[in-house]
Amino acid sequence: MSWRLMPQIWHITLPMGISCQVENTRWTADQTCKRWNTRYAQKEAFTALNKGYRYGRIFMKNHLAHRVIWAIVHDQWPDSEIDHIDRDRQNNRICNLRLATRSENAANQCMRSNNRSGFKGVTWSKVAKKWTAEISFNNKRNYLGLFETKEEAALAYKNASERLHKEFSGIMGR
Repeated sequence: MSWRLMPQIWHITLPMGISCQVENTRWTADQTCKRWNTRYAQKEAFTALNKGYRYGRIFMKNHLAHRVIWAIVHDQWPDSEIDHIDRDRQNNRICNLRLATRSENAANQCMRSNNRSGFKGVTWSKVAKKWTAEISFNNKRNYLGLFETKEEAALAYKNASERLHKEFSGIMGR
């Protein structure tokens, strides 16, 4: 569909009998697209950030960049969550994105900012005066045991995570 420029001429009579013509031009779809593309060509899209994720507006609705990229590459909107394999929320290369359930995506989360042990799934037990390891799987917390050192507890968590969460284990370094 191509629209054409449709000028409208308005005859306006000003005070003191002065008359003039004013041309009011409505922009067509082709011209609007050309102006848009000229204005935004070679500029990065989806630059706004929300909790570290890039997003932008399409047809007056906010969309997360990684979901739009997935839809473009796979020719359909994702029906579940999209996981960033390397946990970098701004790395939206298709090789870094994969479909995941909510549980799988949660398994690949980074260590929490209030973590005091330095290891995911490892906490200090004041009662036992030892390090404990716990892991969540299928919405249940699984107790892995008490350990003398936090490194032993971290190793137990790592082994359990690789066994239960497989490729979503989220064990990268610490």
